[in-house]
Amino acid sequence: MTEVLIAKPGEITLKTRKIRKRFENRLIENIKSAFNKSGIKAYSIKNMRGRFIIETEEIKEAFETLKNVFGINQIEIAIKEEFDDLDDILKRGEELFREKVKGKKFAVRVKRTGTHSFRSMDIERAFGGRLYEYSAGVDLKNPETTVELEIVDHTVFYIVEKVRGAGGLPVGTEGRILLLFSGGFDSSVAFYQLLKRGLEVDLISFLFGGEEQFKKIFEIARFIGNKFAHGYEPMLYVVDFYPVIMDIRKNVKESYRNLILKRQMLRAAEELAKEKGFLAVATGDSIGQVASQTFDNLVVSSYAIEMPVIRPLVSFDKQEIVDISREIGVYELVSSMKEYCQITPKHPVTRATLEATERQERNLDIELPRKLVSKRRSFYPTKVEGLEMLDYQLDLKEIPEDAVIFDIRDREDFEEWHIPGAIHIDEAELYEMIQKLSKSVEDAPLPTFPHAQNSRGEETGGRGISSNDAELSGQALPTLDRDRIYVVACYRGARSMAIVNEMRKHGLKAYSLKGGCEAYR
Repeated sequence: MTEVLIAKPGEITLKTRKIRKRFENRLIENIKSAFNKSGIKAYSIKNMRGRFIIETEEIKEAFETLKNVFGINQIEIAIKEEFDDLDDILKRGEELFREKVKGKKFAVRVKRTGTHSFRSMDIERAFGGRLYEYSAGVDLKNPETTVELEIVDHTVFYIVEKVRGAGGLPVGTEGRILLLFSGGFDSSVAFYQLLKRGLEVDLISFLFGGEEQFKKIFEIARFIGNKFAHGYEPMLYVVDFYPVIMDIRKNVKESYRNLILKRQMLRAAEELAKEKGFLAVATGDSIGQVASQTFDNLVVSSYAIEMPVIRPLVSFDKQEIVDISREIGVYELVSSMKEYCQITPKHPVTRATLEATERQERNLDIELPRKLVSKRRSFYPTKVEGLEMLDYQLDLKEIPEDAVIFDIRDREDFEEWHIPGAIHIDEAELYEMIQKLSKSVEDAPLPTFPHAQNSRGEETGGRGISSNDAELSGQALPTLDRDRIYVVACYRGARSMAIVNEMRKHGLKAYSLKGGCEAYR
């Protein structure tokens, strides 16, 4: 008796013989890749008339691993036996299944491939007769339990357990694509859906929140890649896009900002895609889900580039996307991802025209996204357990008593309430102040900062103050000083994290107020 796994492909069987052979070979390589990631070393794979028979001593581990290999529609655990005649099949089957049918109404199902002296129906009737005495009777329409056999030439497989596979096509059979990947629900599920259709997917991520945002993106990409991207190593390209945000905030009407940000992202993605030989780029867009994804705005976004834009989630609603994230096991990781791109306008344009959008872009540096792509960082998330992330504190719950506090919220919200001593400043204005600092440290390693302390060397929890009374409108801003401590406050701590990351690139001792003004208040 030999316990084996049977992996059954789905769509592959519909291909022509030549194409089917290529797909089957790729599927075998992907299974090997999946086993390697799972630590399964000793196994054999045999293609038996379109079924992949897998023998290994690690049956349960291999069974679970195969559930996440695209191209497989059904996975079975079976007992494999060689036979000489019908009686051999019935005798061994009776031993295996008499306990399964005990006291239950049952049915027998047989699939047969090859030339034999008996028909499938003959086996069903004879086997049913053998098991009848142990059961509560036969019920072919609504059985309480089903006994299944598969016969291939002179081998019989007694099916012990079976589950649905991941379906789709083997990864790598349909080419390569570059996906705009934020680590949110939409792009994470889009990653999964594109892999399911046989594409090798590389990722391009745009950073607005510095290394904290990157850490979460990397973690989510690694999870999906390890679980589903078998047969190749997905590449994660990381582009610092904060300068684009500042360019847009300075030069674009508020209602168009999110739409134009998407167009700038697509331009950056196209630049990289052309360099790497991709035929198209992909996004997690869904029609009508948010203002930038109305049908009109999606069309306008697409016109930013010449390359086709593939949208695998275009007809999905948000609940369907979230449900898939739960099914594939990434929901908890994605749920912990902050919203870093705080550029969403209060009254966004929903029916943009190409002409009006291009007018808004007249003062933008259209080449900036392409320039930033040339400075990208590249990683293989599935090849490493993790990254050595920045080892210094990025945010504070309490404000040091000698800190300068910058509040980058809207003016009306600042005037309604703000931390005593805080200075109101527009984020774009603060960004310009940072850029005026010496460029000599810009390419140097990021500095490590100690926790903020008072004059006695203690971590402080005092009320923040600035060097000037910021409550007076129009007062002069302090000159940025690398010896001062700065705390930046926004609404919930996302926008401030982005500008703090930029400040630290220039050697400033800057912190984000953890949770923003909403948490502090």
